[in-house]
Amino acid sequence: MKLSELIFIGGLAIFAAVTFVGSLDMPFTSGLTFGPGFLPSIMSVAVIAIAGLIIIRNLLRAGSNPPETQPARDVWPVVIATALIAAAVLAETLGSLLLPLGLCMFIVTWHLLKRSWIVSGVSTLVTLVVIYIIFGLWLQIPLS
Repeated sequence: MKLSELIFIGGLAIFAAVTFVGSLDMPFTSGLTFGPGFLPSIMSVAVIAIAGLIIIRNLLRAGSNPPETQPARDVWPVVIATALIAAAVLAETLGSLLLPLGLCMFIVTWHLLKRSWIVSGVSTLVTLVVIYIIFGLWLQIPLS
């Protein structure tokens, strides 16, 4: 397993753990429907479990494969993406959820994935609209 993959999986697991701890303060159910803590709790546990399974699988496979070498410059996109996600989460505490999330998605898509700014903008906009429809309108979870 590459160092950048380990850093990314570790970052996701830490983010999921923090999200899970934060979701413990929210009700899991609300009457006969999902509560605001339902989705963060379930998704956090799933991300932590999947990250753990990936790491265990690669540790078991490590004995049969020689370790891969990787230039240090290949780690920087993962570090940048993790920092952007952390900055977006911190910015969300100031109010809106969609604006920092949209900026983070646009930067990752445009700069790190090397897509054109039009493709990055359209994919970010479509994703934000879907997030708003699902969480804001359907589940009625406040996004601000």
